[in-house]
Amino acid sequence: MTDIESAVISATTFAAEAYPDGRVKDPLLEEIELSDDGRLWLVTLSWVDPDRQNAFLVSLGPGAGKRTFKVFSVERETGEVLSMKIREFGVEHA
Repeated sequence: MTDIESAVISATTFAAEAYPDGRVKDPLLEEIELSDDGRLWLVTLSWVDPDRQNAFLVSLGPGAGKRTFKVFSVERETGEVLSMKIREFGVEHA
């Protein structure tokens, strides 16, 4: 059975491997919840998207700029990441 910490590590590792160009730098854990049926951890991570920055935001330093938010479905039984989706605010996942 996968605990919360392991689910976050699985999601973070998956994100870094899904974007091998190095765009996932300093991801932040935004949310984590158990799916309604208890089978999945739903892990929301965010990171600054270099494609969505401009010179002004870059001048403000690390972490400034528009963030990309993704929800990772991590199977509780195995710790395997089953999906990665764009996090849309105001939309329920699960």
